[in-house]
Amino acid sequence: MDVLGGTFGERRGEFDIALAILRAANSGEGRTRIMYAANVSHAMLRRYLDGLLALGFVERRGQAYGLTPKGLALLRDMERVVTHFRAIPA
Repeated sequence: MDVLGGTFGERRGEFDIALAILRAANSGEGRTRIMYAANVSHAMLRRYLDGLLALGFVERRGQAYGLTPKGLALLRDMERVVTHFRAIPA
């Protein structure tokens, strides 16, 4: 779902992709499950995960990934933004 109300067939923005990856990583999933949950290609997943790792939002936990406290705060903030956009009438 595009936060700004995109329709079927439109490309998702970076915000939506990052949010989907953070949501999946919050469950302690591995790369493949995160890729499917976020509905991204392997190349996109690598790009986003590498960036989130470098910024300290995500950490490796064996073969899985999890959110750092900084990542949990980011996820909460992003969820709050989504809530505000859903409240805007179409």
